[in-house]
Amino acid sequence: MQSKNVKLEELNSSKICVLPWTNMVLGPEANFAICCEMIPSDIPTKITTSQPLNKIHKNDPKVLRIKRQMLESQEPTECNNCFSRERAGGRSARHYYNEKFFLYYDSFEFDESPMTFLELRLGNLCQLECVMCNPTRSEKLDKLFTQLDGHGKSYESFIKIKSISASWLDSEVLLNKLFELCKEVKVIYFNGGEPLLVKMHNEILNRLIELDLAKDVKLAYSTNGLLLTSSHLELWKKFKQVNVPISVDDIGERNRFIRYPTSWEKMVECLNLAKSSDAPRINFSIWSTINILNFYYIYEIESFFRENYQFNHQIRGIQEPAFLSPINIPQKIKEKIVNKLKPKIMNENVLNELDFILSTRGNDSLFYDGLEYLQKIADKRGINLPATFKEFYELIYD
Repeated sequence: MQSKNVKLEELNSSKICVLPWTNMVLGPEANFAICCEMIPSDIPTKITTSQPLNKIHKNDPKVLRIKRQMLESQEPTECNNCFSRERAGGRSARHYYNEKFFLYYDSFEFDESPMTFLELRLGNLCQLECVMCNPTRSEKLDKLFTQLDGHGKSYESFIKIKSISASWLDSEVLLNKLFELCKEVKVIYFNGGEPLLVKMHNEILNRLIELDLAKDVKLAYSTNGLLLTSSHLELWKKFKQVNVPISVDDIGERNRFIRYPTSWEKMVECLNLAKSSDAPRINFSIWSTINILNFYYIYEIESFFRENYQFNHQIRGIQEPAFLSPINIPQKIKEKIVNKLKPKIMNENVLNELDFILSTRGNDSLFYDGLEYLQKIADKRGINLPATFKEFYELIYD
C-alpha cells in the first residue's frame, strides 16, 4: 500500500501508522525517535547540526526500515506496545494518531505528507516521584532508586535506570532548527519531566509568538497540572488551540502515594483554576494512568471527575513497567473487580479499557513483584499501604 489519497479506514486495517512519516520526538539528550510508545531497539539516533531536523528524520536508517516493514504488512519490534494491544482487542496509540492526522488532512500520502506532529521532551525536571516513573522522567527518583534492592526480581533492571541531562536545550543551533521545523508542524506536544517547571518551555512559546507562528500551531501537554497559573492561560490564548490533559491517578491520599508527594488540596485548587477558564481554544481534560493499586477504584475516580468537573476523562492501563500493569492482576481478582465496576460505569472509554484489561491474560508473579516494589517505596515514605488502599488489599488477601 503506497498509493496516494489513503483514507483512515485503510490505515487502521493495515499495519501502517502515520507517525514514521509525520512525527518527530526530540529527546532531552539531543536524540530523536518517531513515537513516545516505541520500545528502544538500539542506541538512539543523535541529532546533528549539519542538516534540518526534517531531513534527519526522513533519512534515518531506522525510520526507513520501520516504514518499509509497515508497507510490507510487518510489525516492527519497536511498535509491539501498539500491536499487542490491538491483538487483544484494545485501542492503540497507532489508532489514536492515525485519527488525529485526519483532523488536519483529507488523505495520507506517505513521503509527500508533511511533518505534522512534534514532541519536545524537555528533560526530567519534575517535582513529583510517581511510582510508575523512573529517573529519566523525574530526577528526584535517582536517590530513591539507589536505596532499593531488586535482586532476582522483575523490577531489578527498572531500578538501575539512571538520570539524564537535557543537553539540547543549551544548543542555540538546535533551537533555531527547531523553530524552522515549527513552520511546518501543526501540533507541538510538550512532555517531560514536568514541562511547566522548565524555563525553556515559556521561552519557546514566546519565540513562537514573536515569529508569528503561534496562531497556526496547536499545543498539547503531558502535565501534572500542579504548576498551572493564570499566566499560562493568558499565554495559551495566543495559540490556535491548546489541549491540556492533567494527570490525576486517584483521589486524596491514594493519589498522594501514586503521584508522591502531591497535595490533594493543591490538586483541587489547580483543577478549579482550569475549570474557571473561559478561553474557548483551551481544552482541559483528565488523564488517569491505571496501575495495580488504583484499578479497584476506577469508578470512584471516574465519578469524582464526572460530578465535579466537565472535563473529558481518559483512562489507560499502564503497560510499562509490566510489574505495575493491571493486566497482571490475577485473573480471579480482575474478574471480581470488573464485575463490581461495569454495572456502574457509563464512560465508554473506561468500559473499553476494562474489557481490554480483563481479556488480556497476565502474569501473577509480576503482580506480586509489583506489590513488593510498592511496599518498599511505601516503607521509605512512611506510608501504610494496606491502610491507604484498604478495600483493594482486603480483596486480594480475602
